[in-house]
Amino acid sequence: MIRTAIDALVAAFSNREAHPPEATIVIEGQKLTLAQASSVRVAVSDCLMALNDPKERALLGAIADGYEARLREVEAMLVRACPGATAAPRRLIHRGGWQPMQPVVVAVQNGRPVVRFKANALVRRMTDETRDLLDRVAGWDDISIEDHEQFHQLLGYSVSGYGDLSFVRPETIEKADAMAEAALRCWPSDVATTASHPVQALEVDDDGLLRFKVNAIVRRLVLERHVDFDQVLKWDVPVEDRAQFYQLMGHSVAAAQLLLDRDTRKAD
Repeated sequence: MIRTAIDALVAAFSNREAHPPEATIVIEGQKLTLAQASSVRVAVSDCLMALNDPKERALLGAIADGYEARLREVEAMLVRACPGATAAPRRLIHRGGWQPMQPVVVAVQNGRPVVRFKANALVRRMTDETRDLLDRVAGWDDISIEDHEQFHQLLGYSVSGYGDLSFVRPETIEKADAMAEAALRCWPSDVATTASHPVQALEVDDDGLLRFKVNAIVRRLVLERHVDFDQVLKWDVPVEDRAQFYQLMGHSVAAAQLLLDRDTRKAD
């Protein structure tokens, strides 16, 4: 988590003058060369870019000011340790691309195996606790089919029920059916009953900030206040569901990590 890394960095660099230039630096129990510390500096720079972006700052809320002061302190130390560090080019990051497919899991229902997409607990609860939400979402025809397909996978649809949705493309159904067949071949092993959420694709925005590819439905639900976001943040859900939710919102990589760090501190 960023908070832990910042604390370790501050401790590591507070006596920087005592280290000869060729020495390694111990951060969180790991020995880092100056070249590796240079990479840390790039990550800190990304965090500061996120905090200076008005959209990110508004979503981060009250934690932004405290983190910015702390990051500036760390940045100054890193600059002294790694004066030549620059951000690596991001030639492989581009706009667009497909939304990732949710993995499928096998559950027993009425004594029989049923293959479902792995639900995101936050997205699923948003729809469960907000009346007529799915009817509203169905009318958002200005949003891409890919985003509609992903959103309904996030709800934990069974693969058979998902194939009955009118907007789902044949190629998506074919891929989901293949995933279901593979899961059933593995069932009842853990491979068929457990799975991790996928990572959203990455893109660079007009300001050079590295962001996760947004799901426009999830973001609209929050920004247009179709759901009470303050209440959503209080729900007790697994950390991996929160991590995916912040990615689906289209946060920068740095801001998503800051939000997760805030959640961890609240849990502590």
